[in-house]
Formats: sequence, C-alpha cells, structure tokens
Amino acid sequence: MSRGLGENRLHLHENSVAGDYEVATKYEYSAQTMLKLTFSLTGNLRSIIMPERSAQTRQDNLWQHTCFEAFIGLEDSDEYIEYNFSPSGAYAIYSFESYRSGMQPALNLVSPEMTTQWHGPNAFQLIAYVDLGQLAHKKPMDMGLSAVIEQEPSTLAYWALAHPSNKPDFHNRDCFTIQLQPPICP
Repeated sequence: MSRGLGENRLHLHENSVAGDYEVATKYEYSAQTMLKLTFSLTGNLRSIIMPERSAQTRQDNLWQHTCFEAFIGLEDSDEYIEYNFSPSGAYAIYSFESYRSGMQPALNLVSPEMTTQWHGPNAFQLIAYVDLGQLAHKKPMDMGLSAVIEQEPSTLAYWALAHPSNKPDFHNRDCFTIQLQPPICP
C-alpha cells in the first residue's frame, strides 16, 4: 500500500553559500505506519563532503557534517521528534518537550531503515523509512524537512522548507510546513 503525499525543493538559507546543486525531498506512507522520506541531491556534487559509509548505528552530532533531517510534532503540541540521517548510515532520534528544551535521545522509538544510492556523479539519494506507529495519536502531525550539507573547504550550507529567521534554525516550528495526516494504525 502506498499513499503519495508530496515533493518539495529545500531552500538555501540566505546566509549560506552552496555550490551548483539542489536539494529535494519526497515523502509518502509506504505501509500502514511507515513514512518513506527521500532526500535527493542533484547537480555539481564534487564540492560536497560525504561521510564514509559504515554500519547503521546511532550517533550524536551528525549535523556537524552532511546530514538530512526530519522534525515531526503533533499538531497543537509543543513536543516534537528530531530524526537525523547521515549518508554514512548513522542516525539519531531525539525527543523535545518544547522548542529546544527537554532534549532526550528517543531510545524507545524504532530505528530508521536507510539506503543510499548514487545515480552517476551528479545525483545522490538517501531514503529513510521511519515508523510513526509509536507517534500515532489520530491527530495530524506537522513536519519540517532539512539538510546540512558540508562542502569544501569545510563549510556548512543549511537547507530547509522554510527559513523564518536570519539564522538557520530547523527547530523553529515555522519550519514545520508540511501537515501529515496520521498514519493508518492496525
């Protein structure tokens, strides 16, 4: 069962500098509670620094290098979850009580499944499967998608659906511009 949801291009923050490439996302439910997130880089990717592929493990501070992110919060709630997906295979999941407050590793949530693919030298995809079954509350959820791209010479470019301030801040709920309907729970 697949329910198509949407596609978006991410926008470069006004204070970031990036090479000649684009970042796009696609999201859809691929099963009852499984959200499939696809992050795509296309264009001249030679200046992008990709972490070396390794075993899929939990790791902190992924945002210091090339990393894709999803922020999911229940509508009408300050609580939210942050997912980090590295091209290396590493991931992190954090829960927050409110804006940047009460951060805890969300060890009770199912680890994402991830795959990466190169489609020639100018196209890269990371696909992450996130099980939202534990977050299902029969209420819509707000989601923000973003990317931190490390480039030569070790600079970071910040991409998101929206940038509501003059400083990149993916935790700002104004970045959560996608409304997801609740997953179908068995």
